[in-house]
Amino acid sequence: MWFQKIWETGIVPSLWKKAIVVPVMKTSKDPTSTISHTSTVGKSMERIINTRLNWLLETNNVIANEQAGFRIHRSTSEHIAKLSQFIKDALDNKRILTAVFIDFKSAYDSVWKENLLLKLVRSGIRSNLLQWLESFISHRAPKFAMENTILNITSYKQDYHREL
Repeated sequence: MWFQKIWETGIVPSLWKKAIVVPVMKTSKDPTSTISHTSTVGKSMERIINTRLNWLLETNNVIANEQAGFRIHRSTSEHIAKLSQFIKDALDNKRILTAVFIDFKSAYDSVWKENLLLKLVRSGIRSNLLQWLESFISHRAPKFAMENTILNITSYKQDYHREL
C-alpha cells in the first residue's frame, strides 16, 4: 500500500535520498572507490522501478542492440566474443582490423540529469514513472563518512563523489 502511494504521487521520500558515502580501498590503483549506504526499503522500491523501466526500454527497443552492459541476460563478454571473431576473420582474410576502446571514468557521477529526463520523455517514458525518476534523482543528500566522522555537506555537487 505504501509503495503504491509513492508510485501514484511520484514523490520519493526524502529519507530514501539520503546516503552515507564511505570510501573503500579496492586497489592501490583506484583508492577512491566509494559505497553509498541508503535506505533498504528505498532500495526495494528502486528494484521494482528498475524492473519496470528495463521492461519498457527493452519492449520498445529503446536501447541499441549493440549495448550489452547493464542489460538482463546480456553481458560485455558478448562484445569480447564478437571482437575475437572480428580478429580471427581479419587474420584469415589478411586484413587490418582497427579497434577503439573507450572507458568513461565516473560516467554515472557525471550524468546530466535534465538531459537524461528529456531522453526518457523522448523514449516514451511518462506519467508516474517519469515523475518518480525525476523525484528520485533530485535533491540527493549524501553525508560522507571518513574515519568515524560523518561530514554533512549541504551544497553537494556530483564532483565531490569522485574526489573522495
